[in-house]
Amino acid sequence: MLFQRLEVLVIIDGATDQSSAIAHSYQARYPEVFIVVDKTNGNYGSCINMGLDLATGKYIKVLDADDSFDTKSLEGYLKFLQSVDEDMIISPFVTVDEHGRELQRVSYDLPAEQSLTWKQLTPVFKKRSLQMHAVTYKTQNIRAINYRQTEGISYTDQEWIFTPLTTVNSAITYPHVLYKYLVGRGGQTMNPEVFKRNISHNEQCCRRIIKDYKAFAKFEREKQEYIDYRFLGTIKALYNWYLVRYTDLDIAQLVKYDDFVRSVDEKYIDLLDQQTLKYTHYHFIKRWHADRTKRPKMCALYYVYAKIMDKLNNVICRIN
Repeated sequence: MLFQRLEVLVIIDGATDQSSAIAHSYQARYPEVFIVVDKTNGNYGSCINMGLDLATGKYIKVLDADDSFDTKSLEGYLKFLQSVDEDMIISPFVTVDEHGRELQRVSYDLPAEQSLTWKQLTPVFKKRSLQMHAVTYKTQNIRAINYRQTEGISYTDQEWIFTPLTTVNSAITYPHVLYKYLVGRGGQTMNPEVFKRNISHNEQCCRRIIKDYKAFAKFEREKQEYIDYRFLGTIKALYNWYLVRYTDLDIAQLVKYDDFVRSVDEKYIDLLDQQTLKYTHYHFIKRWHADRTKRPKMCALYYVYAKIMDKLNNVICRIN
């Protein structure tokens, strides 16, 4: 049976609800498919690492606890996996609310079911950021670099969608929606207030990515172009959060992060100083570097301006 080709690793990360009992009931019914592990809470990264230790399949895809796979699409996906050998599989996904209503479909403008190179991938991923919901990796690629995800913190999906990419030399697209990403539930890590409280978790992820990037060998031109683009976007984000998005955060923490970036490689600071605020030519990081004790006034005004511009762009897109 096709279903028996699937290996489902259910990592119970200290859950106190009925998750473990439900998972074990499936394991009892389908022991050849389900493997359930009960562990103390270690956050997202520890679950990924345990899954990597246990996985025996050719490919590995992460499904977060809040999310789900489209059952019908999953059946087609399993058939698809039997005929491919690329390093990465890309599939469209949808965001849904708590009632299962589709809010947004995210897809990538790539040819379906044909092997793709970085020359094809890079321009597409620079237009629409690659997210973990869309990605399946070949297991041996991840193990080849002894990849381990940071444990004890949230938001380490940033690492999952950055470091393993360095092993990818070919990709293929499965054209049907597989992943359903739940958004809007209170208490989720992407809830703005939760995100703000856990800003230090994001900083740890950024520091890890900076170290990984520094250790990378050079790649072919198109692949290097995207890795560079992804890297700069990641390390720039923390400056945006501190200087623009959350202006009541302690700026001293950004100074420490800035010192770390500089200590790894001075040229990263030069790259950051070239970055501008969206819709403007304002070099906000360079302006902040002139003093580092206070936020540039333009940053406080910019957030409101950007929200207005985003709404105008959405209206224009709907009209077009």
